[in-house]
Amino acid sequence: MPNRILHEGLRDSERMSTLSDGAFRTYVLLLTLADDFGRYHADNRLVRAGCYPFEQYTSAKVGTFLDELVSAGAILVYMATDGRKYLSIDKWNQRTRAQKSKFPSPDDSVPTNDRQPSDKGQSSAHGDGDGDGDVFEDGKPTFSFDDWFESAWAAYGRYGVKKKARQYARGYTEAELLRISKAIPVYLKCVATGRAKSQFEGWVNPANRKWDVDWIDALAQLQRPAVRPAPASNGSDYQVVT
Repeated sequence: MPNRILHEGLRDSERMSTLSDGAFRTYVLLLTLADDFGRYHADNRLVRAGCYPFEQYTSAKVGTFLDELVSAGAILVYMATDGRKYLSIDKWNQRTRAQKSKFPSPDDSVPTNDRQPSDKGQSSAHGDGDGDGDVFEDGKPTFSFDDWFESAWAAYGRYGVKKKARQYARGYTEAELLRISKAIPVYLKCVATGRAKSQFEGWVNPANRKWDVDWIDALAQLQRPAVRPAPASNGSDYQVVT
């Protein structure tokens, strides 16, 4: 991904001044995720995984940040012909190297800036209202394995053999894949404390299921301060037991 430029006009932009800190931060992070045409997924879950691999924001909370960006005119959210939502960043003044976008063009799609249900039953940013950010079409949740894998691969740091990791991940159910997504940021916090990092294909290998460890508990154990033995009464470092 090419480096992106933050233009000085961002500081005194009137529309940016209306954003909450979370929405502004999301906008800046989207600049680093969008392709050379300023486009990216608009699924709350994928935006959360891409922008906040270490944060505990819910998909619904990220959806509110996207709502703010839409209201401010900073992004356009649209439905593509494949039935999925994408976003396009307004005033995309970045260097373009790619000849073709990774995502469908908004010119060939129906704008959905209000993020409200469509005639086909497409949900709002908050999905079915349970706060998990589901996206619905014709009453059924839509899920793209390819979109999920690219998001998870990026969140994991693109570490490992991608082809083998994709092959292993295809064997999981949608519910298991979403659990993997939730486990990644907690596992990476464990790695940040000094734990050795597994390659992604080993982490998602069904034979190992390393992602299925209780990483929240593991993190708590790693962050727990070490307890030194009480000094012996004779002044030595340790009590001698006879």
